[in-house]
Amino acid sequence: MHEFEKKGYFEFIRELMNVFDNAVNIYINLNPDDVKEYSMWKAFREMRTPEMKRGIGFLMLFLKNLSKAQTKI
Repeated sequence: MHEFEKKGYFEFIRELMNVFDNAVNIYINLNPDDVKEYSMWKAFREMRTPEMKRGIGFLMLFLKNLSKAQTKI
């Protein structure tokens, strides 16, 4: 158990639970009637917003680090 704590597994699980909790809360509060249809053009324009840029940046950083970790194994 000490080794898992040292490697950060428990902290990761705590943060992961926070992420899941946030995602579930957002999902529960979504109203299906408020969902809009997006054309490809509007979707590309939406990707230029700061929120989407941060989300895409986080995803890219996560995937790069995951790939680096896989190549070390």
